[in-house]
Amino acid sequence: MMESSAPASRAAITALTMLSKDTEDTRATLVREGGLRLLIGPVRGGDYETQALAAEALAMLSHHKQFHGDLYQSGCIPTILQLASSHDERVKTSAAKALSHLGTDENIYKMLKQNRQFTKILSIVRSSGPVDSFSAYISLLIKD
Repeated sequence: MMESSAPASRAAITALTMLSKDTEDTRATLVREGGLRLLIGPVRGGDYETQALAAEALAMLSHHKQFHGDLYQSGCIPTILQLASSHDERVKTSAAKALSHLGTDENIYKMLKQNRQFTKILSIVRSSGPVDSFSAYISLLIKD
């Protein structure tokens, strides 16, 4: 049973990722019809490939400011922060990209600054400087 659920979850995340790259109307439908909750559901226990796909979709959606409130209200930000702490470079880079987009929203940025995990990520990047894509995206969030 467990073996069949991982490929099914990956297939669903792959489809959602493809939809997140489609037209504005398709992305809006994806968000409106509950795709964000479907997107973050399997991420918490998923493998790196599933997480990379989900992080990529979240980064694509966070690029569009009209979805920032939806991403916040649907609980995506804690998942994105979790993904940003991944050991997989693809996962954490896409998550950092999503955070850099979301951080342009002042209300979300204020909420992020109060999150212990986020401040830890910021302090690591502050001390090492941008040495890779992950830290380059995170460095965009350093405002003080």
